[in-house]
Amino acid sequence: KKAKAFAQRMVCRFADCIIANSDAVSAWLIEQGFDESRIRVIPNGIPVSNDVQPQNEFPIRRELGIAEDAPVVAVVCRLHPGKGLEYFLQAVSGVIQQLPKARFLIVGDTIVDPAYRTQLKRYSTELKLGSHIIFTGQRNDVPAILKEVTLSVLPSLSEGLSNSLLEAMAAGLPIVATNVGGNKT
Repeated sequence: KKAKAFAQRMVCRFADCIIANSDAVSAWLIEQGFDESRIRVIPNGIPVSNDVQPQNEFPIRRELGIAEDAPVVAVVCRLHPGKGLEYFLQAVSGVIQQLPKARFLIVGDTIVDPAYRTQLKRYSTELKLGSHIIFTGQRNDVPAILKEVTLSVLPSLSEGLSNSLLEAMAAGLPIVATNVGGNKT
């Protein structure tokens, strides 16, 4: 991490222009001592589909064994300690007491730290979440998943401008997100 941070600082020092994906990242760069006049903000963008799925079809729920009438809460992210997934699992533990039919998806994976996935699954077991939590792994059908989700959660501890947040908004979902970085705007 230190080598990567050093390399980024050096490259940015020699750059004519630095592109940030949110005002929060721009402010962080300025705080790090970069010249504000060389920073430009170009927010992330995502493709938006106009596909309409019939309301009575739930292929993802069928695949995952989730009842059609169950509330489904999803976190879509790469599995990384900075994403706050431990806090999400703790919250799930409390919510299932009130909503036993609810199911919670963690959509995403990691190639950088496979042990972290194992830690999350172990923590889920310690919290006795059982079938309430589903680790889907990496998926290429996130828009289809979001069509069947009730609520999107982004528990990140740090964020520039999250594509998963943009995707959830494009899907018309209500969102609960931490008040960090680009999530605020």
